[in-house]
Amino acid sequence: MKSSLAHRITSSALITMLLTGIAMAAPAVATAEQERITELTLEMAFEKVLRSNIDLEMLRLDADSTYYDSLLTLLDRRTIRENWIESLADAQDKYVDSAGARRDITVSEASVRAMENSLCLDLPKAFFEALAVEAKIRLQKRNINRIGALTPQVQAPSASSGSKEALRELEDNYKQVMATLNEQLGEHSDKKWNLIPKGLTDYQPPSLLEELQNSAYEKRPDMVTATAEKEFAQKEVDIIDKYSTLATFQGKIKKNNLRKTELEWERVKKKVDQEVAENYQNFISARQAFDESKASRKAAEEHYPLAVTEYNNGKISAQEMAKEAANLSELETKNEEAIYQYNIVVATLKKSIGD
Repeated sequence: MKSSLAHRITSSALITMLLTGIAMAAPAVATAEQERITELTLEMAFEKVLRSNIDLEMLRLDADSTYYDSLLTLLDRRTIRENWIESLADAQDKYVDSAGARRDITVSEASVRAMENSLCLDLPKAFFEALAVEAKIRLQKRNINRIGALTPQVQAPSASSGSKEALRELEDNYKQVMATLNEQLGEHSDKKWNLIPKGLTDYQPPSLLEELQNSAYEKRPDMVTATAEKEFAQKEVDIIDKYSTLATFQGKIKKNNLRKTELEWERVKKKVDQEVAENYQNFISARQAFDESKASRKAAEEHYPLAVTEYNNGKISAQEMAKEAANLSELETKNEEAIYQYNIVVATLKKSIGD
């Protein structure tokens, strides 16, 4: 009974190999080398880069000090009662100093976020390139096994050698992209990672462009800074207007400062609107290409076993079978490239809205 069961399992596995060209996996053995390979998601890569940068740590300390300095100012100015205010200078001490303290907190936090974005600017591309080459290596190995599972009549004379040469080129390329990734992570070039594509193709932005742009106004460091500066300049003008007159030299200077911050705010907003709109359109196109390539790949993978069966039954020629194998390999590769392009576009869109 045990022998019969084993025979059925073995036969089933062999049939699967012949139909799909996927080599049977060897039993997993937890070696010491495997245990040293650490999992790495894109978010973990971000955290690693940000943890190890001394300049960022110093800027964070400065921002922390700014927060407490500003808090002391706010607490002190709160003790000034409104009915104590008898002059413009008194009003500026209470209201302008408080507005300046809130501005300083906002700007210092935005500066930290801006440096974080700058440090991680090229990291998504390096991470996704490594993932893409990994996937192409798996596909190439699968293609070699698939070719090997076919009869000699189906295999082109140079198909096997050409596929193996392509595999060697991919493996060399993988070493290069991993060296680039490790350089950004501050690791030695041959450090190995178990790259995890966590939720990369599940991103769903708001359906309306205006929602994305509004989100960018609230999150992007450049927009946050421009807004904080404009609001502070407005407060300075309002206080002079209320407790004195804008016709004074000081009033004219503060009005000029306000206009400058408004112009800067408009310039930053225009840049944000353009970047978000362009990246959102790129996202829509990349998502469509990804969905289409995924559907084509799935259809080809489902059809391939049927083609093998038809070939074995003499219903299609060796040349037709070779085309089926080549078509499946091509669609798999195109899908992996679409995934890579989609991930890059998503990372760019998220950066442009401040996520």
